[in-house]
Amino acid sequence: MKTLVFSFVLWVLTSVSSKAVPVVEWNTVYFSDQFLFYTEFLSPDFGGASVGPAIIWGALTIDGEGWWAELDVETGTLGIRNQWFIMEYGDLMDAVSVETAEPFSIISTSGLGFYSARLEYNEPFYLGFQLDDLGFDPYPAKYQYGWVELFFDGYSVTYVSSATERTGKGIYVGTGMAVPEPATIGLLSVGILGLALRRIRRKPMVQVS
Repeated sequence: MKTLVFSFVLWVLTSVSSKAVPVVEWNTVYFSDQFLFYTEFLSPDFGGASVGPAIIWGALTIDGEGWWAELDVETGTLGIRNQWFIMEYGDLMDAVSVETAEPFSIISTSGLGFYSARLEYNEPFYLGFQLDDLGFDPYPAKYQYGWVELFFDGYSVTYVSSATERTGKGIYVGTGMAVPEPATIGLLSVGILGLALRRIRRKPMVQVS
């Protein structure tokens, strides 16, 4: 039994990634009430330095009776590839969302796409985004995911909060919870196996007379 446990521990340790625990940064998006979003890609290849801004902006229209506000994207910068999507609280913003979520602004090598979104009175509104530094030899492209929350009070659209995870695994919209790295899962598995091994060692021997 001990041999089996040790073999499984060794397999976990050798098969998981050596990457660190996901890093989540809060308040990474700047929002102007004239409708401008600004955030940055921090490169893991160059000590966390910014490799360029991701900015989109456009027109903000507010219903005369205060029931809704509309954001219409008109343009954005090409400093880094960035794609924004209309999301809900708790949605996972990751590579799958990029293919399936409702688009808000697309600036990528495959083309441009600018859309609109409506904020309802007294309801939180979320956008998720993907940032990509495009990648240059010898460094492959890196991805980062995040979200921003806005709120319409009947008079103006205001910024509430935002977050970005820097490992490229994904983040749950409206939270600071990133998708765990394989190394994190591996460490949890090793911890559980360690406890199991201690129980095996402490199991009393039953003597049959």
